[in-house]
Amino acid sequence: MNNRLVATVAAILGASLLAFVEQTASATTISVKDSWSVGSYSPTQGTKPTITTSTTSTSNHGTVTPLIDPYTQSLSLNTPTSGEYLFVVDPQGSGINKAIIPISLTLTVGTLSETLTDDVTYYANYGTDLDSLTWATNTLDFVFGNNDIAVSLPNETDWNMAQNVAFAYTDTVPEPATLSLLGFGMAGMGLTRRRKKN
Repeated sequence: MNNRLVATVAAILGASLLAFVEQTASATTISVKDSWSVGSYSPTQGTKPTITTSTTSTSNHGTVTPLIDPYTQSLSLNTPTSGEYLFVVDPQGSGINKAIIPISLTLTVGTLSETLTDDVTYYANYGTDLDSLTWATNTLDFVFGNNDIAVSLPNETDWNMAQNVAFAYTDTVPEPATLSLLGFGMAGMGLTRRRKKN
């Protein structure tokens, strides 16, 4: 078998294996365990709010039931969740109240676990019956091998607010085996081109 034939076979096998690995690298659904915790915080002005995890009537989303911590769910590939809640923030005190609250989210996929922490700025004005939650980062990206899970945390505005949350599972991160096969196939095609020029 001459070098040209070997290079051609290598290129074909590399491309075929690459396509196969890309198709089978990720499951269409994965099981994810979610948990969250509120870090230590104190008011920067006035009184800090109460964070509730029981079924509660809210102004921004009606009556909601926050996720049970920890919560195990099945995520479908490229199908974001909706209508889920982490907690309810209930204003306390009077006048104007402010606080910066650190929230940690932990996602576990199989034996892999990752924790990301973000701050949410809380503001309440009893004179206007208006409060708000403003996140430093609206989307937290968790990466587990070739599984990418984005957790969206939208800013909220109203009074006695529920914090909505959405989970989106994608597989945009290539595995090392995929990259190796890609390099193998491209190397074979490059060798073929050099042989044609000679």
